[in-house]
Amino acid sequence: MATATAAVIMAIVVIIGGVGAFFAFNKSTPGNSSSTTITCVPATSQTCVSSAAHDVSLLVPLRTTQQGSSIPFTAFLASGETSTDFTYNFGDGTTVAHTAASTVDHTYSHVGTYLATVQAVVKGALHDNYQSIVVVGVAPSYTQNSLGTYPSIAGKLVSNTTSTTLASGVLIAGQAVSVSGQYTLAPTNPLYTELAPTITVSTGGTISALVQTGTTASATVTFAAAGVYTVNWVGAGVPRTAGSGPTIYQNYTWTTVVSPSATHYKTAPSPSAFSPHKGQIIAYEEAPAGGKIYDPAISYDTVSGEVDINLYQSLITYNGSAAGPDPANFVPQLATCVPGSAACAALYAGNTLQTGSDYTFVVSKAAKFYDPWDAGTPSWGVYPTDVMFSVMRTMGFSLYPGVATTAGWILSQSLLSACTLPGSPGSCFGWDGGLHPYWNNTPYQMFHSMSINDSSCPASAMANDHGCITFHVTGNNVFGGPSWPFFLELIADNLGGGITPAGWFSAPAQGQGIPLWTLGNVSNPGTHPVALPTGATSTTNAAYVTFLNGLKNNNILGFDAWEQAYVNPNTGAYSGNTQFNEVGSGPYYENPSGSVPHKSYELKANPAYAQNPDCTWTGCQPAPGTFAPDVQVIYEATATPGENAYASGSADFASIPIQDTAFLLQLIQNGKLGATTIPSISIFQVFYAFQFSVAREHTYSANPVTIPSDFFSWVGMRQFFAHAYPYATIESTVNTVDGIQYGFDMGGAIPTYMDGYTPTNINWPSGDPCAVATNQACPAFWWTAINTKGGPFYDPEAASCTKASPCQFPLYGELGAPDEDARLTLFINSVSTLTGGAIQMSLVDLSFGTLIGESFQPPAQTALPMSILAWAPDYPDPTDYTVPYYYPDSTYTLGGASVESLRMFNSTLPGTATPCPTNYNYYVNITVNYPSTPQNCTGAAYDSALKLLLVAAGLPTGQLRINEFDYAEIILQQLAMFIDELQANVIESYSSWIDGTSINTNVMIGSVENVWYSTTGNGVAG
Repeated sequence: MATATAAVIMAIVVIIGGVGAFFAFNKSTPGNSSSTTITCVPATSQTCVSSAAHDVSLLVPLRTTQQGSSIPFTAFLASGETSTDFTYNFGDGTTVAHTAASTVDHTYSHVGTYLATVQAVVKGALHDNYQSIVVVGVAPSYTQNSLGTYPSIAGKLVSNTTSTTLASGVLIAGQAVSVSGQYTLAPTNPLYTELAPTITVSTGGTISALVQTGTTASATVTFAAAGVYTVNWVGAGVPRTAGSGPTIYQNYTWTTVVSPSATHYKTAPSPSAFSPHKGQIIAYEEAPAGGKIYDPAISYDTVSGEVDINLYQSLITYNGSAAGPDPANFVPQLATCVPGSAACAALYAGNTLQTGSDYTFVVSKAAKFYDPWDAGTPSWGVYPTDVMFSVMRTMGFSLYPGVATTAGWILSQSLLSACTLPGSPGSCFGWDGGLHPYWNNTPYQMFHSMSINDSSCPASAMANDHGCITFHVTGNNVFGGPSWPFFLELIADNLGGGITPAGWFSAPAQGQGIPLWTLGNVSNPGTHPVALPTGATSTTNAAYVTFLNGLKNNNILGFDAWEQAYVNPNTGAYSGNTQFNEVGSGPYYENPSGSVPHKSYELKANPAYAQNPDCTWTGCQPAPGTFAPDVQVIYEATATPGENAYASGSADFASIPIQDTAFLLQLIQNGKLGATTIPSISIFQVFYAFQFSVAREHTYSANPVTIPSDFFSWVGMRQFFAHAYPYATIESTVNTVDGIQYGFDMGGAIPTYMDGYTPTNINWPSGDPCAVATNQACPAFWWTAINTKGGPFYDPEAASCTKASPCQFPLYGELGAPDEDARLTLFINSVSTLTGGAIQMSLVDLSFGTLIGESFQPPAQTALPMSILAWAPDYPDPTDYTVPYYYPDSTYTLGGASVESLRMFNSTLPGTATPCPTNYNYYVNITVNYPSTPQNCTGAAYDSALKLLLVAAGLPTGQLRINEFDYAEIILQQLAMFIDELQANVIESYSSWIDGTSINTNVMIGSVENVWYSTTGNGVAG
């Protein structure tokens, strides 16, 4: 959906495109342009507008949004009319009165359904939009959901005096509305509980028939006089211990606009469009390289991940709104319940299926794989062995060619033992010659991390469903601990956690069996369940136990050759036949005849799919027949085909890049499209190659390269570039267009909104470059420092950069991302200006797949001296970002040899014989002596930060964990390992017949991929 290396979930997402555009709108239907002289006082009174001309249009491009998101409101007058006096009423009790601005921004603080109005004085007469009042829906923000102290709520306007269906808050004086609300989830923070709700109304409304329980409240509210009112369902999270914290209110608010008794106001008509292709979704996605691979053990980009999330099922998934580690944040997919939940206790006689570090999942008998190629046995059940097989394949690919190059590291960190210090010289070589220097993913360790149908499995699970798989979550981190504290978040990730059929994948036609088990050892592989090694159905079987014990000291290299043969990082070639040849158990299957690898894909409703009988509530996968039976997605090189399809009314979804915001707003104004904001913790950076390959430097460009291969191994040079980025100009001219903010400044690897983990005490580079050589926030300071001989940041290579003989190299952006081109062009110009032409970059765009491929080159082998990439979330915890951004030979430290270069500099403090300190406290407080870590000690500083990250990773939630991440980021900011560009706000558009509220906006799902089976609308399901 977006271009980031997500979770790339990495997510690898697609960059969201564009430069600013301005557009002058004309009202598509002129309407009544007559004026009515104001005769009553005050002129702006609600009772004075009954005779006004109702010919003003109010454009609100985002009809659904989240708390805290700023959205623009733009008033348009009929042709020939002008005004310098506008009054906006946003429906939440706030107004902007008598302003000359035809566009104003507003942020809603509470969840609710709001009615927005505007009045304009035209030649002394009032004009308004009271015949087309705009409805804005506001959902809970990710920020609040992630805190855990807020309860989740839902509200409904049940009826008004004249209607019980499609009722609105637009009334006539003397009429009433009936509303109701309820808690849908208690606070997940164990220190908080919910407060019994009530209903209030602003002055002028009368409440009757109030009915309250501990979790619900409903009432009827009557309004005697014309006006704009708010009806509030008032809920809150309160500390369980009085005085231990604040009460956290979470309201649901409805606006009611009451007209004088002789006048009838109206909301803007809901689009009555019916899908022109009944039972089908057609989407255009700007992704020039298309999907890379759909195998969930390898797939690690958001383009491919979109297929996987619709095709495969994981054991559990996020509940559609909340995102966090509590069992209440999840719903089951293949499992019957979420371990640790009340639902498990209810199903299994009080057994929650979680004991200490053991998490047991019962595999539902309702789930079935479906093979569209097999006419004889097209479907068969899912079993615990399929889960073990899938997780072992995922962990088997977890570390090659580098950590976080596939999703396997996510589960490996919780299930497998780790090195003393990942990436340190001499560590882990006893496992398998150093191929896997992080977690021990040798065969015994992987088999030993899971049990099938042992004593943890309830008897009823064996009798009524397909048995159990138990995960022994004891990997944690190198410093020990009882269990990984966020395991549910890890196993819920569809990439890496998507379950594949062991027998089908192991068949010769697919060639994806795994060593020591299904590779050459499966009797009659194919469309049927698979037993454990030795033919056992339980890991307690004596023959299996003997087999497992035999692996302790043997076959430790059993997976390595298989893993290395699967994918060639240089060519991108894959072995076997599962790159685009998939069989899953999800709501859809991929139609092979309707898909073209890298160009398009088609999904069809899975005829073997059944809704999980133990999961039929909000956030669960839907029942068959309730979602679109056919989905066609076209990958496009540019946005033009999709935009044309939008304009002609033939597409349900299409990419509209930032630079085409005016086109988006025009289609919204014309009633063709709707749009919503989707919370995002996707972040975008410019990455340095601390070392690049001189031999490969002209692989993608003939532009001059006159810098040495280790140009960015010097910390002062990296700091100069980080401070030379024109953050403020880019924020105002590229990231914000026509009042819509597509991205905002952030700093470090931990995104804003990450539940208190985002450091606030670090002066990340921001603003526009300054020219004060004594101010370390200015690039001028760093340009001076790197050219000062004998100084702690002296860079001998910088002396070669002069206007007469400039240092030149390409900066690599992404094809199909004109907004990114605009950012990088401003950056390039800034660097050239600040250095007087001594450093000159040229912009070269590559495909997303090529950028990723170069990131995964062996250390010092990338052809890209500087390039852009991004990350979308796998799970909402700092480790999902700190591992790929900072760990040795990880996603963004591998190809550019970041760690190898840092560790070359570990000698003595400048001008002394004192060895570089190894205590992290020194580097946390280093500004006492230096403005940043001196060049000679960057290796020691990095290793001290890595130790902090490793400690923080396995700590339970709390202030100590927050502090450890914070200290690590303080040190890593001094190393300037990359340039922060932005954190994305995702804007999702959709055609008028699509129900915008059905789009999954969960920060862990909807902001990364389109969940097609959740999408509904007029004619979508057939």
